[in-house]
Amino acid sequence: MADVPIFALELCATSALLIAAVLLAGREPWWIAPGAFVLAVGVLLGARLAPERFAHRPLVRGLAILGDRRRRGRLVLLVLGISGLTVARIWLILAVCGLPHGLGEVAWVFAALGIFGLLPLGPGAPPGATMAAIGASSVGGAVVAGLLLSASGIAAVLVYALCVAVVPRLRDLRRPRRGSVALEEPAVWA
Repeated sequence: MADVPIFALELCATSALLIAAVLLAGREPWWIAPGAFVLAVGVLLGARLAPERFAHRPLVRGLAILGDRRRRGRLVLLVLGISGLTVARIWLILAVCGLPHGLGEVAWVFAALGIFGLLPLGPGAPPGATMAAIGASSVGGAVVAGLLLSASGIAAVLVYALCVAVVPRLRDLRRPRRGSVALEEPAVWA
């Protein structure tokens, strides 16, 4: 349940991208964007109200972050930052692969990555997502873009794991060590 707030915020970011793709880039079908927005708001509202309604259930404790203003703001900023970096990564990879990289294409790939990421496909999800979003007009480029998205995602996870492993050790190095206390030498009685 602790991932539901993140999922709901990612749905909001995806629906905002889809709305921008429909309005600014003229991507079709138009009804997907409002449908995604209604779904995102529904999930977010449900996740926000569930802790109040089911406070006696330990299962909903992970949703409590949406009720805390300070932590909710940090979570929103974190999810928006990660979503922004993902959009930039998708745009860059599509451009490098010579694929259309306008707002509409980036939004569709972003949404497809989210949907395919829910499936148990592992590293094969990004190539499938780019194929579904870009279409059959450029199969080779879409597969290469998907493989690059997969590789960059795996690299990001490895960097994250390294940071999680190293940062606590760096904190420990900065803290003064508390060694064992030396006992006084026993007096020698003659």
